[in-house]
Amino acid sequence: MSKQDILDAIREKRKKEKISQGEMGVFLGLSQAQYSSLESGNSEITLDKLVKICEILQIELVGFKEVEKRNENKKDTLYKELLKFAEKIKEL
Repeated sequence: MSKQDILDAIREKRKKEKISQGEMGVFLGLSQAQYSSLESGNSEITLDKLVKICEILQIELVGFKEVEKRNENKKDTLYKELLKFAEKIKEL
């Protein structure tokens, strides 16, 4: 599963919850255009933003902050955790 698959899963969940990109932007302190750029993969999404998105969409996110702290220079490990997370989103 790719980064785009993760973003697609977030988009699907947002739409299912009937939350607009503009509303997501407000919740995240971004404009609608900035949020759209994140969701489409044109801008990099930070772990902090990902955590906040999960909170907004009521997606359980376990341990990513700890993973980031332990593995700051091990992006492959974080990527694997994100792939697992994406699988959980698809189950919702």
